[in-house]
Amino acid sequence: MRSKNGKTPVFRFKEICQSRLFERVRMENPSNFTKVTVMSYEPSKEELGLKPLDLAKIRSSVSIVIHAGITQRPDISLKDAIFTNINTTQNLLHIVKQIPTLEAFVQVSTVLCHHEEKMVEEKFYNPPLPGHILLSMVKDLPNYVFEKIAPFILCDYPTPSMLTQIVSEDILRREGRELPVALIRVPFLIASYKNP
Repeated sequence: MRSKNGKTPVFRFKEICQSRLFERVRMENPSNFTKVTVMSYEPSKEELGLKPLDLAKIRSSVSIVIHAGITQRPDISLKDAIFTNINTTQNLLHIVKQIPTLEAFVQVSTVLCHHEEKMVEEKFYNPPLPGHILLSMVKDLPNYVFEKIAPFILCDYPTPSMLTQIVSEDILRREGRELPVALIRVPFLIASYKNP
């Protein structure tokens, strides 16, 4: 979990656990929350800036990884979207390749990133640019140069998050070939009021 809006990952986790969504868990089995280890990560860093002890714990005790850290914020900068959506996916795939007991790597995306398609099929689509090129540009070019070319990179995509989600899906396809991967494209996200 990453820091957000000035809140640490541990604080955010406690807030989530206190939400109405987990009311039933708190009432019936509150010790379940102690089974969760909160790890802070940074999307722009190698291996997501995870501490060596956290990486070792992931490798030794995790078998299913659900990557739902993709941003859909329409106001995010292209640079931040590249780090959050593309770099995070690439680094997570690198990390899970080192998990000997990996059973599944599930990435959550959205059908909205394929806005040009009349019908989104259960297949991977080719991105306008490969992820490694976008990552190289954002890491190697000075900020002022990258900001000048960002509108040309976006082309017909309404938001940076839409473009980078498509590229992130392609990274999953290319770098997750030997892994048990799944891609879930949700049509939209809403809060849950009652249990299904």
